[in-house]
Amino acid sequence: MRAGLSLTWKIAMLAILTLVMLTVVLLIFAGVQFRISPENFIVAPTLNRVLSVSGELAQDLGETPVESRAELLEQLSKQYDVDFYLVDGNGNSLTRTPAALPKEIVDEIGQRFRNGGPRPAPRRGIFRATTGSPTRYWVSVPIRWRTADTSGLTSGYLVVMSDSFIGNQFFFDPKPWLALTLALTIVFVSVWLPLIRSLTGAITEMTHATSRIAEGQFDTRLEIRRGDEVGQLASSINRMTTTLAGFVKGQKRFLADIAHELCAPIARMQMALGILEQNLPPEHFGTASILNNLARLYYRRARYTEAEPLYLRSLAILENTLGSDHPAVAESLRNLADLYRAEGRAGEAEALDQRSVVIRRAAHGSSKTCNDCP
Repeated sequence: MRAGLSLTWKIAMLAILTLVMLTVVLLIFAGVQFRISPENFIVAPTLNRVLSVSGELAQDLGETPVESRAELLEQLSKQYDVDFYLVDGNGNSLTRTPAALPKEIVDEIGQRFRNGGPRPAPRRGIFRATTGSPTRYWVSVPIRWRTADTSGLTSGYLVVMSDSFIGNQFFFDPKPWLALTLALTIVFVSVWLPLIRSLTGAITEMTHATSRIAEGQFDTRLEIRRGDEVGQLASSINRMTTTLAGFVKGQKRFLADIAHELCAPIARMQMALGILEQNLPPEHFGTASILNNLARLYYRRARYTEAEPLYLRSLAILENTLGSDHPAVAESLRNLADLYRAEGRAGEAEALDQRSVVIRRAAHGSSKTCNDCP
């Protein structure tokens, strides 16, 4: 039989597949009912981090002179392993370091400024973009700050760039997803593991029990106390074992009875022989007849070694009491010849057959062939 996955793995994979399908259904429902895109579950934490950094940066910009803004952004870049740019509505750098932004990013910032005014709301002004050759990921968010030497707010855009989305923790932090995976694993193990262990343990026990039953150990019993289909199967196996034990016991008794019946004629014949030997002379014709019949029983059971001395003794008694040319002697010779022939002693059997034929011919006074002898 080809080996396959164990039942434990099949149940585990089925449970995981069910969880995945349920998640997909929930995401589709959220997208249709609440207009929530599955992408938001990954992007929303990134946007929140960008807004948080922009808020902290706005406080620092109020206390940082223009010539030190580049150093402030450089510190943030080293801290979060992404590039930070501070630009105005036209895409020009608000630091002493020029900002070389792609044209599509500059155009998008200008469009946002024109649509939202000089002070766009952070949530409405934020946008994401991807540029190619090489691939870069961009997140831009409006930022406003107040300086000591101005009475109003200064507006601009904080632009964050990374060459990787999944591989950068600022854009994608795997820790919450790992925590969620761990939590789901714990829930799965807590809910499914007892059922899986109970089911596979019962099946394993039944497998071992049926193997012992197949080897003839019909005293095997399953101690599985369950009210479900597995428990019913265990009870059926116990009943089957009891039935098989009864069948085998009856078969053994039947075979023993047959063996007894097969051996009974020999035993009775031996007993009769013993009685005759005690009450009749050793050379009595009745003793020869019993010896011949007992030898024939041994011959029919292929017990040739036991039959031969009985045939010889019967032949000797017949020759002594009836004479060597009596027809009964011819019959005894033919029986002994059959025995020798069965043992593969063809030469001796042929000699006995010839002697038997001679006696029968003499007894009938005829020169007929052997095949014509009565």
